[in-house]
Parts: sequence; C-alpha cells; structure tokens
Amino acid sequence: MPKLNLKPAHLRLLLDVLTAHAPDAEVWAYGSRVNGGGHEGSDLDLVVRNPAHPDQPQKKLYRLRDALDESNLTSFTEYK
Repeated sequence: MPKLNLKPAHLRLLLDVLTAHAPDAEVWAYGSRVNGGGHEGSDLDLVVRNPAHPDQPQKKLYRLRDALDESNLTSFTEYK
C-alpha cells in the first residue's frame, strides 16, 4: 500500500477532520501525494464515498469541505 506524503501533524489533523465530519465514509487519496511525486505545496486529492451506497453522494460533504478549508492544512483544493 502506498504511503501518503503528509507531515505527521497534518496527517493527524486530516484524520481528526475526517473522523469528525465523515465518520462512516470510505476515503481514498490519489495523485502526487500517493504516487511519490508530491511536495509540500502539492494538493491532496481525496475521494469520499459511502461504502454502503457507493452510487450515492456522501451526505453533508459541504461540512467536510468547510472543515478542511478552515483547518491548518495547506493546499486542500480538490474534493471529489
């Protein structure tokens, strides 16, 4: 399994935000932060889905977006 290229403090914060705002979601990271091409200014590409109903949008995704935007994390620009 590829390792997510985030500072430990940022990873903890990301996990806290996901636990608070998408506790039942399945979250996948992809892109440069996963494939080894990322750097400190790279964005983090995330897929957030409901594993019980993968064909339906994640409910209240806007809350997760807002929490990520308001967090101390840098460069979270793409949400799927």
